[in-house]
Amino acid sequence: MRHRAIFPARALLWLPLAVVAGCSAPTEGEGAALLAVVGERRVTREDWEAYLAHNLPAGAMSASGDAILSRLFDALLEEELWLAEADRLGIEIGESEVERMLHAAAEGASDPETRRWILRQARIERVRQALLGEIPSVREDDARAYARQHLPRLVPPGRCLVRTLGFASRREATEVRQEILERALSLEQAVEIFGARPEESQRVELSLDDATEEVRAAIEDLGAGQVSRPVSYRNRVYLFLVEATSADVSPEHPWVLERAREALLEARLREAAEHLLQELRGALGVTIYAAALPFRYVPAGEGTAPAPTMSAASPVGRRLE
Repeated sequence: MRHRAIFPARALLWLPLAVVAGCSAPTEGEGAALLAVVGERRVTREDWEAYLAHNLPAGAMSASGDAILSRLFDALLEEELWLAEADRLGIEIGESEVERMLHAAAEGASDPETRRWILRQARIERVRQALLGEIPSVREDDARAYARQHLPRLVPPGRCLVRTLGFASRREATEVRQEILERALSLEQAVEIFGARPEESQRVELSLDDATEEVRAAIEDLGAGQVSRPVSYRNRVYLFLVEATSADVSPEHPWVLERAREALLEARLREAAEHLLQELRGALGVTIYAAALPFRYVPAGEGTAPAPTMSAASPVGRRLE
C-alpha cells in the first residue's frame, strides 16, 4: 500500500512549530503547567516527567544539557502528533490486546502507569503502520553493499553472536560442556541431545559492555566456534557458544547482512515517518510554551549534542529469533 498525502499540499506552507517564549503558559489544573499544545492534545509537566521516566536512564537527568532535553521534548511532541492523528482516525487498542501486551511485558507491568504507557506506545505503532503502509523490502545486493561499507557501525567492537543453552545446575552444565568439547557438538546438536526450554536456547546478539561481569569474563576471550564455561544468570546456569565476534566477522556473514537489512529498512521508515510528521505538524500545529519548560528550549540545529540512547540493554543481550 502506497502512502498518499493525508492533508492538502498547502498544509505544508503553514507554520509547523510555534515557540511562545515571552508569556506564561496556561495551566492544566492545579500544579500542572501546560508545556505545549499539539492539535487538540495538551502536553503538561506531568506528561513530560512520565516520558522522561520511561526514556531517560536513571541518574541521567542531571547530566543532560538543554540541547539533549530539547531533543527529548521534540520526541515527545512527535509521539503526540501520532496520537493526535490516531484520535482523528479513531484508532484504538482493544482491551484483550492490551492484556496480551501486559502479559508479554516485563514483571511489574500490571501497575496503572505501565499499563498507560504500553497502551500509548501500541496506539503510536498502530497509527504509524496505518499511515506508513508497506515499506518495500531491502534487496540483497543493497544489503551486501551496505554491509561492506558500514561493517564497523553494524557490528561495533565488543559485540558477539552467541547461542545459549540453560541448565538447572552448574554440574550438569559442566558435563554437557565436556561432551560438546569431546564430541565436537554444535550447540544445536546439544539442544537436541540434552533438551532445553525454548527461552534457554536462543541466538543472542551480545554487547560485552552491557553484559554482566560473569558473562563478560566467560566469553570476552573466545573466538567463533568456542564454548564458554558455565555462567550463572537468574537462577539458571548457561553455556554460550560463540558463533561470531566483531573482531573476526566478515561483511558476508548472515548476522552482518541481517543488521544491514535492518539499518536500511529503518532508514526508509524514518524517511517516510519524517515526511508524514511534517504534514502533521503543518495540519495540526504545534505550540511550545518555552517559559513553562523546566529547561531552556534549544531549537533543532542550534544544539550539537545528540539525544542519549533511550533503551537500556538486557544483561544477556538482544534476542534474534
